[in-house]
Amino acid sequence: MGWGSGFKTALKSSIITAEYELRFHDNPNQIGSAFSIYSTGGKLKDLKIGREGPTIEGTSVIPQRWNVTFGSFSVPVVGDIRKHSRQLIRGQFAGLYVTINGYTERVCFGQLRNVSGVMGVYTLNFVDIISALSMTANATIDTSITYDRSPFEWFYKTGIQAKLSSAYNAGDTNIAVTELKNFELETGQDGWCLIDGDATTPSGSQSHGQVYATFTAKSAATGAGNLTASTATKTGATIYPGTAANLSSGQFYADTPIRPVAMLQGDPWAIMAKLITSVIGSGGVFDTYPESYTASGHFSDLYDYSNALTMKASVYSISSFGSPTGYPTYTAGYSWMIPVSDSWSNGLRTFVTTASNAGQWPAWRQDKITWRACRRLNDKNIQANKTISEADIISFESFDLYDPNVQNTYQRIKITFQEKANSVTNSTVYHYPFYNNMMPSLPLLPLQEFDNRFLYASSTQTSDDAQRRSMAMGDIYRLLPWANLPLIKIVLKVPLDYAVLCAGDFVDCLIPSQFITSYKPQGDLWRFKAMVTGISYSIQEAFCTLTLHTYEDI
Repeated sequence: MGWGSGFKTALKSSIITAEYELRFHDNPNQIGSAFSIYSTGGKLKDLKIGREGPTIEGTSVIPQRWNVTFGSFSVPVVGDIRKHSRQLIRGQFAGLYVTINGYTERVCFGQLRNVSGVMGVYTLNFVDIISALSMTANATIDTSITYDRSPFEWFYKTGIQAKLSSAYNAGDTNIAVTELKNFELETGQDGWCLIDGDATTPSGSQSHGQVYATFTAKSAATGAGNLTASTATKTGATIYPGTAANLSSGQFYADTPIRPVAMLQGDPWAIMAKLITSVIGSGGVFDTYPESYTASGHFSDLYDYSNALTMKASVYSISSFGSPTGYPTYTAGYSWMIPVSDSWSNGLRTFVTTASNAGQWPAWRQDKITWRACRRLNDKNIQANKTISEADIISFESFDLYDPNVQNTYQRIKITFQEKANSVTNSTVYHYPFYNNMMPSLPLLPLQEFDNRFLYASSTQTSDDAQRRSMAMGDIYRLLPWANLPLIKIVLKVPLDYAVLCAGDFVDCLIPSQFITSYKPQGDLWRFKAMVTGISYSIQEAFCTLTLHTYEDI
């Protein structure tokens, strides 16, 4: 739910006197123990947070590419660190809490990566949660289990080959497998696997293709046993995202390779919630993934699903783009279905990169992670989170009529996606009809491409699904103006209460036209809507630095 109203009001105080607590976590499977370092008070009398206070960098996102960077933070400490060197272990997770006027809230969360300094003055450096989770948070050593791959990788069980221990015939209820330990499934969902129907076995060669199959249960946790075939598998249907049909007749020979697949399905913001907060798949609201799919960090309080859910109104499917000045024709349903067939070598960043291809990203907002997406400035579902007027501006840090970091505009966008059950097709490529049919700036590139072939969900698993085209068109519609139009970049220093914003929020601006240049000044004020693309703030100095991007519709 974000920060409480009392804390938000305290941010508006004319004089900010802040107290800090750096709270280290003692979660199952993680290194270190729970303890806190305070700026005042606390049990540690010989180690305190320095008077200058922490340095906090918020989330930033780069338009067009939609690459997101979670901000790091650093905490100055003074005192005799020698007594606590074994408590300050690299890899520990900690939250930074701030108290203002009696109200306390968490402002950031990260992982300790370095301690530097000399002679009683030190800095604790923390990386953000996305960077931290390039590997899982699980530090447990289990010598009783032989792993085929590092258990500290995300999805360390996926893609590891087993074999069919006996032939599988079309219609059989059971799929007999030599080793079941790596085959897992999400609570309430079918499990997935990939059968190499082109493999050569002692019984001979095959030409069935790479076939996806689904199962509802397995007969044992480890060792040889059976996967219970789903109805779709037994009937021999082509199961999305596969491009080869299951067997409607004949058989897969014994010794055919079979590999477990993890299927991430649902709303993108819900998938993120499960990746972060799932523990062992015990069936809680978002605890549905098995441990090998997750951060394994017991981070149940780290994701703000209720706020992330606000994106549902602005991330949508459409059946037609509508007129240049009108709105598209909306259609029901937008969700993802991402097959994971190998471990994630880049950890959680793998999912974040996938999301960027759809113009979406996670962001740190106030006290938790949330979800955001690029949206058109004229989206009727956008409600500005704040209004910035001249009285709110401490200083103009910079103004670029053309953002130097966004060098090109694009004539068209193409999203590649799998529409049919047995082929790969491309989405419609949409060309915005600009005034006089001329692009508004140069350099101009003909096409910005996004490969989303294994992103959009299927409503049935087994059949062609036109809904996937509607999802791709919806993403194109959101992405298009940010690719077609030159982007204006503004950096402002504003009061601290603007720290409630995150990258992906929108603001209404009423700025005197003498300070900035625009295509269409409206009297003495330039009135426009902008997206927040970066935020950082200093609690001690009581200001917030916002990076804004906007564009002028032609």
